Amino acid sequence: MAPVTEEKYHSSGERIARYLRAQEPPYDHWEPPEPNARRPEAEWGFDPALAPDIRRAADANGYALRRLTVHEPQDLSPFVADFHRWWYRRRGLTGARLLAES
Repeated sequence: MAPVTEEKYHSSGERIARYLRAQEPPYDHWEPPEPNARRPEAEWGFDPALAPDIRRAADANGYALRRLTVHEPQDLSPFVADFHRWWYRRRGLTGARLLAES
């Protein structure tokens, strides 16, 4: 299922109504407060002030540092899921079970 867009989240359309009906709450729509600005969240990147410390830690431990840039935070999800499957299998765990919270 595709993520709900910001616009659809705020318009409380049919998809939101279906979700709410499935949860059996006492209402079939929601009215979130109107945002007064669009602000980045943690999933949108990092504070540039952290960059020098990250670079020093990488250099001190012999790690290559790479920066991944995406247009939307969820664009990275398939890569992260594949990475966790690989990591779990490498550790002898099943790669077929992954819980991702946000």
